[in-house]
Amino acid sequence: MKVPFHAGQQSSGDYNASFLFFPVGWLPLWFFAGLRPSPYDRPRSAPTASWFLPPSVTLANDDGLLAYHRAIAASTKLGIVLFQTPAFNFSVGLLRCLREVPNIVGMNDEHGDMKQFVRQWCAASDRLELQCGVGEILAPSYFALGVKGFTSGIVNFMPRTPLPIMELLCAGQLKAAAEVVEREAMPVFDLRGQRPGYTTVVIKEGITLCGLEAGPGAATASAEEHSHPARARLLAAV
Repeated sequence: MKVPFHAGQQSSGDYNASFLFFPVGWLPLWFFAGLRPSPYDRPRSAPTASWFLPPSVTLANDDGLLAYHRAIAASTKLGIVLFQTPAFNFSVGLLRCLREVPNIVGMNDEHGDMKQFVRQWCAASDRLELQCGVGEILAPSYFALGVKGFTSGIVNFMPRTPLPIMELLCAGQLKAAAEVVEREAMPVFDLRGQRPGYTTVVIKEGITLCGLEAGPGAATASAEEHSHPARARLLAAV
């Protein structure tokens, strides 16, 4: 099993905490999002693609977003992977325009709206590699559509869960993969959703429990204040 995408969980402000899995035999690619590398298996080669976030300070229309991403793509020879966040999704019309930019090569969907993703899949999957960015919890649904990769935060401290899930998904055993998600990954997903800031803090605490230095949690009062309770709950969950 290769881990060809080395990508970041941007809210951490420190070490990356998310990986995107692809089947064996795919060309390894290292993505960066302006963060320091993960404490695991740092790539020895230069980045081959970049994971770019959409503007988040002000609302933008499709014309502005098209100009924004075209300008970024024109400034680099690296491949560009669009990032669809929980607060932002690409309209089908915008995605059709962006798919024509030569070095825009994919989109990571962290939005999680399957109705919207199906429309995006029909509009751009022949040109862009559209991926599941919401982790193991929805990976079986995305793979049923034809997606080939998913992000994972828990792989940083419990890799024996996402790796078998990936193997089952690649073998087309979606029901079996969903059962592993429910049995092994769901308790951690539930924990990450309990309080503001836990999405990153739980991953950082898991890495810390493995004896590795993962840096501080998200720079919010709730995340720092609840770091130790998060560790206790994580131990109970896993």
